[in-house]
Amino acid sequence: MSVEVLVKIRKAEEEARAAVEEARAKAQRIVSDARAEAERIVEEARFRAEAEARAYLDRAAELAGTEASETMRRAEEERKALLSIPPERFKKAVDLIVERVVKGHGGR
Repeated sequence: MSVEVLVKIRKAEEEARAAVEEARAKAQRIVSDARAEAERIVEEARFRAEAEARAYLDRAAELAGTEASETMRRAEEERKALLSIPPERFKKAVDLIVERVVKGHGGR
């Protein structure tokens, strides 16, 4: 073999090694970029899920507060209605209820 052929072979081998090394480095960059992108996507999804959960909890608390306020308002109306009953009518109503309960249980 001539020196010229050996030089060409050696050059081709070096170019092949360089191409393989470049491809290997590029593959590592692609994998690294893909991992970073995957982490970013997961973190973004986690952030959105946490924000959504907070919004649901806030809405549930708001609804619970509204419902509690309505229940308190109705209870206050019932309390005022009971307090507005004249004492003699209230006593008659209590006596009637007690009588029905006693007779209902006593008749069995």
